Order: sequence, then C-alpha cells, then structure tokens
Amino acid sequence: MGRLSSLPSALVTDDSALGGLVVERGLRFDKSSGNEYISRTPSSASNQKTYTFSCWYKRCNISYSLANVFEAKNNGQNYTVLYFQDDDKLNFHGYTSTGGNQYTHRHITTQRFRDTNAWFHILVAVDTTQSTASDRVKIYVNGTEVDGYDTSSAPAQNLDTFVNSTHLHTMGRGQAGSAQCYDGYMAEANLVDGFQLTPSSFGYTDFQTKTWKPKIYSGSYGTNGFRLDFSDNSAATSVTLGKDRSGQGNDFTLNNMAVTDSVLDSPSNNFATWRVTGTPVSSGYEQKEGNLYCQTGASGSARQLNRTPMSSYQVNSGKWYMEMYHVYVHTMIGVAHTK
Repeated sequence: MGRLSSLPSALVTDDSALGGLVVERGLRFDKSSGNEYISRTPSSASNQKTYTFSCWYKRCNISYSLANVFEAKNNGQNYTVLYFQDDDKLNFHGYTSTGGNQYTHRHITTQRFRDTNAWFHILVAVDTTQSTASDRVKIYVNGTEVDGYDTSSAPAQNLDTFVNSTHLHTMGRGQAGSAQCYDGYMAEANLVDGFQLTPSSFGYTDFQTKTWKPKIYSGSYGTNGFRLDFSDNSAATSVTLGKDRSGQGNDFTLNNMAVTDSVLDSPSNNFATWRVTGTPVSSGYEQKEGNLYCQTGASGSARQLNRTPMSSYQVNSGKWYMEMYHVYVHTMIGVAHTK
C-alpha cells in the first residue's frame, strides 16, 4: 500500500468532532419600532431552583435605560430578569414584594458590553440548592466566567425563582413594557430545566482562531426547557419563527414582529452593520432596524469625519461585495427632492 500524497478529503473537522453548530439565522429586535418581544407562559411549574439559560447576542443601540433579554415575572414587583443596564453592565437579579420590596438576589458584572460589531454568548447557570452561596449563580461570557459581581446578595439556599414558574416568560422586553425593550439580535436561545450546566454544553474554543463558537446541546431539556433557532421565517407565528426545537413543544409567541426580523446575521455568519465613531450631535441622527438603517441629521456637524456613520467592517485589501440603498432628501422652499 503506497503512501498518501495528500490528506484525505473527508477528514473529521474540529467542528464536527466537537458537535460544532452552524447557526443559520438570528432574530432582530428593533427598539425604535416599539414593543417587539417574544413570550410564553408555561402551563405548569417545574424546577424553579435549578436551570441554565444560554443565548447569543449582537447588540445595536446601547447605553439606554434597561435592555431586557430574558425575564420571568408575576407582576411589576415579582420577577427574575437578565438585562443590560444603562451603563452596559449585565445584571441578573430577582425581586419580590413579599414581606416588603426587596432583592432576593443580584449579580452585576464589572464588565461593560458595548461592542455592536460582534456576536457574543451569555450563559446563566442557576442552582439555589448549592450550599456555597457563590455557586448558586454562575454567569459566563464566551465560555469564561465573569468576575467581579457581588455575591453577597446571592439567592438564599433553595430559593424558588420565577423562571420555570407558571408566570409570563419574555425575551426582548422588560417588566416595564416598551421602556425596557432590547435593541439588537439574538440567536440560538436555550433554556435547560433542571440542570446547572457549564459553557462546554453550548460552545467550544476553535483551536485555530481561539474564538468561542456555538455547539449543539445534546442533553435533556426538562419540562419547560426550549431551544429557539428562529430558522423558519415562513410566518411570524409560534409554530414557525417561534418554534421550540427541543422536542418539548414550548413554542414562543411573537409580539409585534414580522418574518423580516428573521435574518441571516448570526454567530456563524456575522454581517456588517452601521456603527458610529464619536457621539452624534445632530438632533436628526437615528439608527434602527438592527443598525441597518442610518439617517444623518440636517446639521453640518453630523457630517464631520469623526461623527459619520461607518461600516462595522474595515477592509483594505481583497475582494468584497456590499449592497446599500441610499436616499438623499434635501428640502428647499417646501419641496423634497430624492436622488
């Protein structure tokens, strides 16, 4: 038998060997349109002490009010929530009005999440049965546990949170409604009911690029667990775009969203969007629709080089392709001219 002159063409790649996942689509949330979110209310309660929430994000507009990403709530004063604060820190906490308004637990990262060009993975693993307070909530970003959050307000041992309760569960909107809508993209959202897992269940580090990549979760999802991949954009319904792929049938209802919100931009295929260098000073400046729409203001200061909207991709060699629809409107004596 002779020696091979080249490597076989059907090698098992690092992706397939580690269960690598190609995420086909993401779901876009546009805060400017008002009150876009997805929701589900479980018909029966399950494990409210132990669970894992995993999702990929690409933020757009930042540093505004509160940007909710996942929440389970009874009413305005009883909830468990994961959100970005107005200072772009990530906050996971519970709040209850029982026995007086008080936090049941609170974890705020020291890191600020302001990158609007890249996808990143957040995992929150909860097990309030743990005897050590610092083990009851674990937060990971791109496979690494975040440090610096205050565990002095960790949940009490055996606390029942509101996740996996029979109360409303939402993604993309906070308990205050439209004032706390998320702006950006989400992809490959998983909730595992009954297990406190580590990031290795959902991702892996690529040995060549050293970047964190999605991985297929192959374990049990439990009663109220779900997997949302937002891949079926044939209709904006709970059995298409909001369909649960875990096999548990825990579909999500889409609220104020359309099939066009299912996009090819994903952790596996990151698309360019608009970004802004500097702080826009024109009162007419606006970015929306997942940073795919940009309107410059009427004032000349908005057109200064360091305040001009630019692509999130910066290239200086190779061959590149882009599509762009440009509308220029100039008003003179009450007449609008469009080129």
